This record gives sequence, C-alpha cells and structure tokens, in this order.
Amino acid sequence: MRTLSMDDFVLLRLVGKGGYGKVFQVRCHLNHQIYAMKVVDKASIERYRSMENIAIELSILRQHAEARHPFILGLECAFQSASKLHFVMEYVPGGMLFAHLRAHEMFSEKMARFYAAEVMLALEHLHAQSIIYRDLKPENVLICADGNAKLCDFGLAAVGLTASATHTSASGRPVLVGTTEYMAPEVLRRMLCGQAVDVWSLGVLLYEMMTGEAPWWHKEQKELQRKIVHTKLRLPSWFTNEAKGLIKGLLTKDPAQRLGVREESPTCQSDFASLKTHPFFRNLNWKLLMLGKLEAPFVPTLNAADPTSDVSNFDTKYTLEAPVLSPLRKPLSVEMNEQFEALTLEYSSPEIRTSLRHSIRDSLHSLRSSRLSCDSDSSRGSDRDSAASESLLRFPAVRM
Repeated sequence: MRTLSMDDFVLLRLVGKGGYGKVFQVRCHLNHQIYAMKVVDKASIERYRSMENIAIELSILRQHAEARHPFILGLECAFQSASKLHFVMEYVPGGMLFAHLRAHEMFSEKMARFYAAEVMLALEHLHAQSIIYRDLKPENVLICADGNAKLCDFGLAAVGLTASATHTSASGRPVLVGTTEYMAPEVLRRMLCGQAVDVWSLGVLLYEMMTGEAPWWHKEQKELQRKIVHTKLRLPSWFTNEAKGLIKGLLTKDPAQRLGVREESPTCQSDFASLKTHPFFRNLNWKLLMLGKLEAPFVPTLNAADPTSDVSNFDTKYTLEAPVLSPLRKPLSVEMNEQFEALTLEYSSPEIRTSLRHSIRDSLHSLRSSRLSCDSDSSRGSDRDSAASESLLRFPAVRM
C-alpha cells in the first residue's frame, strides 16, 4: 500500500502556530473527513529538540492510535516530506481549555471537577503504560464538540517510571522539561522525577480552573521558580473544604508525601485510585464518565450548519492567516537528514487504511472502465471500417 503525502490533503485553516511549526485544519481527499494536521519543521527539531523527543512522541501516538482512549487525542496518520513531519489527528472543534478558561475567567467547582476528572483518567491511562506526560497545562487540553476533554501534545513525554528533570536539546544544552508555572518542585531542583510530577501539575491545573490564575506567579522566571519551591501555598477562602483538601494535597512540595502518590514508592508512582475516592469527587460516577455518559457542564458554541469544521473557538490571529506551509529556511545538516531517513514515521489508522484501500480500488475500477471504453470505441471504429469496405464491394466502381 502506498505512503500518504500532502497530495492526500487540502489545507483549510490555520488553527495554531509555535516555534515547532503549525497546526492546520485539513480535509482528507480519501474520505472527505476533517482532521487536524500538526506540521513540524525539521529545522526546528534541529534547533530546539532532539530526535529522541520526536521518536518518543511518535511511539506514544502510534501506541494510542490503535487502542483509543476517550480523553486522549487520537493519531490518524503520520508521514514526512523533505523538510517537514506531518501528524494528522482528530480535529477537536471546541479549541483549547485555555481559551474557555480565559473567556469564563474562572470555572465553577462543578465544571473544574469534571475536567480535572477527565484529565485524571487520561493521566492514569498514560501512567499505566509507564508514560510520564510532563507538560500538563490548559493549552494542552482540548474541548470536543460535546464538551468532553482530550489531552494532546506528547512532545515532552518520557517513557519509564522515572525521568530526568531536563532534556538535552539538539544543541546539547540541558533544558528543564515543561512550562514553569506547572513544574513540580523536584523538576526545578533538577532531581530524578517520577509520575508525581503529573500529579502536581494536575493540582496546578485544578487551582487555575477555580481561580483563573496559577497558584504561584512572577514575571521573572528565576523568582517564579523560587516561589514554587519555597513559598507556602495560599488557598482562596471561597474554596470548599473538599477543594482545599484536594488541592493542598496535590500541591505538597515533597513528592513522596504528595496526595495521589503511592506510599513508600521509591520512584514516586501515582495512585489515582486514592484520588478517585477523595471527598471532592464524592458524587462523581467514574464508570459513566469513562463511558462518556455523563453530561458535560459546558458545551462549546459551534456553527450548527457544519459543526465538524467550525474554527470559531480558535484564535483569529491564526484562523484569519492564509493556510500555507512555511518555506524551508535553510537546508538540514547531513547528520540530521540521515537521522530522519532512519526514522520510521509512516503510520495510518485503520480508518485511513480502509479509505486508502477504497481509493485504490476506485482508481483501478475507473482505469479499467476507461480502458474498456477505449477498447469499445476502437471496436466500433473497426466495425465502421468493415461496413464501408463491404459497401464498396457491393457497389461496383464507376468507370470514368
């Protein structure tokens, strides 16, 4: 079966952009479905990230593409061109949780509980596969058309029960992993980290959803890091006792004592079973939530005529920009080219593979029909020539 390429897709809208590349809303020619395509410039990987990060991200995406989780964004296909990597994923029209949080200023406890619970189930699933997410923040949680959440972007994830607090960039410089406001103290101390870092980030996310701001903040990064490591957590007076107890436990600075971390675990593995029984989640039916049978407390506004392709929940500074691929700024090094050639990137989901088979079948059928038509026309031409010859035989030539 042939490899997919950009020829199989049409760019519709730009919905996101960063140092790594762009995210487009696209339509697949094979099945006419709408998807999101993350296009990563290979040159940006050479500047900011290592090939190990890319290989891990691809491995995680492929692993979860076959066995889908309701709260993790699914990969549909992946391929590469001379200058770019292309990851085609589910299109989630509700946009980022971050945008909705800014629009609401803060969520009600009911709304925050719902999204914290869905994120918890996604993290629990990842941790069961020995994957530490390491980049939980509102920008990496997407809202579906029905109001449910999906965790996305595995560019900083690590495989294993522990991971370094830093990763080595392509330039060889050690860089702290994650976004500072959501980093656990052990990350900022550059200690060996476990799944407890995701539990901490869950606490930061819950606090932010209920207040509209992070628990610690400073415009200077060094001072912000100092505050996260050393400054005592302050909780608003309007928090319920259940919310206070949960957030205080999640944001315990010692990972070994953190709520939601397995007791006496040398690698600080998570224990989401204990979190599920916390009074904050007392009235939540976890089984129904996992099955998608609980009504979301919020449903994004979408174009009723075509909700699957709506882009109104994405920033207009992107959606009003022309959807074009970035030009190649400079050639890749020989070493990087060799590494990309060795990267097994190509992947297609069962749905895409089925569409591709149907496309190939339809193309062959069309080609066969075309050939039969040509043969038929040729046959009719031969018949007319034969008829003309027979008429000449029937009528003797006229002598002049």
